[in-house]
Amino acid sequence: MTSVEKESIARKICRNIALVVYYGFARYLPTQYLPFSIGRKLRGFLCKFIFRKCGKNINIENGVFFGFGRDIEIGSDSGIGRNSYIAGIGGGGKVIIGDNVMIAAETIILTLKHKFDNELKSIRGFHEPTCVTIEDYVWIGIRSIILPGVKIGKYSIIGAGAVVTKKIPSYVVAGGVPAKIIKKRQAIESKKIYNQNEKD
Repeated sequence: MTSVEKESIARKICRNIALVVYYGFARYLPTQYLPFSIGRKLRGFLCKFIFRKCGKNINIENGVFFGFGRDIEIGSDSGIGRNSYIAGIGGGGKVIIGDNVMIAAETIILTLKHKFDNELKSIRGFHEPTCVTIEDYVWIGIRSIILPGVKIGKYSIIGAGAVVTKKIPSYVVAGGVPAKIIKKRQAIESKKIYNQNEKD
């Protein structure tokens, strides 16, 4: 057995131990009311072993579910709110979260979509994996739903309770069911970036 294979096995063992500790009790520790933010720090430490890529100073609130979590990337200073739910990671889906992203409580992110193009086959168990991308400095409001394959551009805000079904450009505020652009955000070079997104 090569050193690379040994390292890979050791990494898998560490990952599995981290998952057991996370779902066994760390997931339920409150973010507040414990000294030194033990719950928050422990979950952040465990996610460094669980996620594919993990930045510095992340905040995973209590109650967050992300399956096996192995295809999640999260940047520095980003957080996932209390009781949020990320589904489809074990089935090949991916979630990429940038730096300084705020995801509010009870947000749902889905990465698998049913394939129903053949009416002769049951849609049960017939899934297509996708990647959900949330770029830097995005703020997602409470109880939002992000559907498979969606990309949210940097510095955008998603209103509470929104259902995001398609790409959201950078520097906008979006909300509603389905989510639509409500207004542009004022920022340096925001007009240039917004116009470029419209061309794409």
